[in-house]
Amino acid sequence: MDLENSIKGCISQEIEKGIVEKVIAAKLEECVSSALNDMFGYSGAVKKVIEDKVKSVMIPYLENYDYSQYICKLDSVLVDVLKSSALENKNLLENFKELMTTGENLKNIKISQIYEKWCECCSKSIDTDKINNYEYDGGYINTSFDVEEVSSDWSDYEKHIVRFECEEDEDLNVEFMLTKWKKYDKAHKLDWKKKTNDLNSLRHLDKFDMFMMKLDQAYADIDIDDTSNGDETLVEYRE
Repeated sequence: MDLENSIKGCISQEIEKGIVEKVIAAKLEECVSSALNDMFGYSGAVKKVIEDKVKSVMIPYLENYDYSQYICKLDSVLVDVLKSSALENKNLLENFKELMTTGENLKNIKISQIYEKWCECCSKSIDTDKINNYEYDGGYINTSFDVEEVSSDWSDYEKHIVRFECEEDEDLNVEFMLTKWKKYDKAHKLDWKKKTNDLNSLRHLDKFDMFMMKLDQAYADIDIDDTSNGDETLVEYRE
């Protein structure tokens, strides 16, 4: 009986000191803290509400923002990187720069213009040992193109194969397809096979590949203004 009375006395004294209120307050604080952590945690309800609100404001703003003012800055940065880059990465970075900068209108173009671009690229990339009478004045290569229609009468599409050929170096030859939906399209579209979804593979594309890739991405209207032609293209002397 004395022990029971002692226990009751201790409990009574602690209650009078406010120990119960302190314990309840501490436990309540723990519960609130735990609840808030859960609400703001990885899958918490409050975190999701805040994320949704931030996305609703930021995403439309970022989508509609004009980034053209940064093109010059990007160009400057890439030029600096190119100057200090290892040789094996130079082509990769140059091609990346080519894709990121848009200084030419590629929405409408003629076959003859594509052919001229190819001739220009050939003159810069051909092995000069393959050119006859190549001297200090340079030399000439023989280039030509032809456009062949390969459409089927029953098909809804009009198709043409375009071939660019260089007599001196067949490795420079190019073949691609143009297609047009007979019912709705007014111009032909490019079907370019050398596409890349891998940044690293950009290092293996030459200047003409990059040009055609940009045409394909621009979904350019292509006018077949000529179906066959040939020319001599000057290759300037290289040291």
